[in-house]
Amino acid sequence: FFRPPMATAQGTRSFVARQGRSVHRSLAGLTVPTLGMGCYRVDRAVPETTEALAAAVRRGLNLIDTSRNYQEQPVGQALHALFAAGEVRREEVVLMTKVGTIQQEVMELARTREASREPFEEVTKIHAGFWHCMSPAFICNQVEASQEQLQTSPDVVLLHNPEFFFTAAKRDRVWPRPEAEFYDRLRRAFVCLERLVAMGQIHCYGVSSNTEGCLHSVSGTDNDYESTSLAAMLKVAKQAAEEVGVQEHHLRVLQVPVNLMEPGAVMNPEGDWALSSTVQVAAAHGVSVVANRPINTIAPSGFGAGDWSWDSEHLRMADTVPMRASIACVKGLLHDNLQGVEGHSRSMTLSQLALWLSVSTPGVDIVLNGARRLPYVEDADLVLGLPHIPADRVRLCYGAVQALLNEMGCGRRSGMW
Repeated sequence: FFRPPMATAQGTRSFVARQGRSVHRSLAGLTVPTLGMGCYRVDRAVPETTEALAAAVRRGLNLIDTSRNYQEQPVGQALHALFAAGEVRREEVVLMTKVGTIQQEVMELARTREASREPFEEVTKIHAGFWHCMSPAFICNQVEASQEQLQTSPDVVLLHNPEFFFTAAKRDRVWPRPEAEFYDRLRRAFVCLERLVAMGQIHCYGVSSNTEGCLHSVSGTDNDYESTSLAAMLKVAKQAAEEVGVQEHHLRVLQVPVNLMEPGAVMNPEGDWALSSTVQVAAAHGVSVVANRPINTIAPSGFGAGDWSWDSEHLRMADTVPMRASIACVKGLLHDNLQGVEGHSRSMTLSQLALWLSVSTPGVDIVLNGARRLPYVEDADLVLGLPHIPADRVRLCYGAVQALLNEMGCGRRSGMW
């Protein structure tokens, strides 16, 4: 098999050392800073997004996260322009993509195959415009498509929210929850990914998921039905490795949402804000925890009551003029609780504070910041230059925000459904 050029331990280590970053992380043996760039907003029609991505790499952010349902082609073009100019080498950049969701051009492919009576197997149809699949044939197809769009092979492939399988089951009121079928499908997906690792097509794999402890499920509602378990994933990863005939599995990454109002994936908000069981399992098994959505949170029910122009379930932790009263309260709480911490300044924006807090959160290895505009890159650059917030102050900040939410009547509704 042709082995495409990919990130290497030596290449990434040399890149980070050349950038002078004193704090860095190992992601399956590849060296990256504590911040990476997410490409959800990268758009070929908006040149600033690819300019921001290139600027991020130039400033030492060598972890790039994309997905098959994002626009991968402009990501590949931006990176190859840097490669061609000699500004960075392929072995210095870690490319992470996600497969599983079926939307837009992937939806066109799935519908065409269905019409020609050659459908992908085990497709879960959430609604007319959104399907999901994690069958081996679909994964292989999507990795090949990613290689074509990126003009190189991704180093890391994540299954993108496999819990949509549970979303469909919840919609259909299936009880008990079909866990055995879900984890069997996951095992077969992992077998496929293990074979891709063995063939040298990818470096490792992982899962992007709303695990146990997350405040919201993948469908944005409060329930435990749709949650996943890292411990159970690791069990089927071990089975997959045995089936392929390798000694150790290559499940090395767990991507979860972590932000000011949704820290539950990594910290237990009950009691003393101890590390969650998910993070403890990850640390014990060499799985890197990558946090997404550090700035964007799903607004808790009732949080924006009385604020002007509240028209979205997603809440951005950023300065605006005028600023909504509820968000201004959060910013004030953070500044008050970070007073005296090395690196803190009252001039810091809310997005900078939120990003700094995410990077400093115990249990988080790497945080993904959006590559949408140049100011986002500048925020990332600023935060990378700051010392981490002490763990006791991190817990204090999360506790203060949680107390505010409780005061406003925004507590979580617990339950299976």
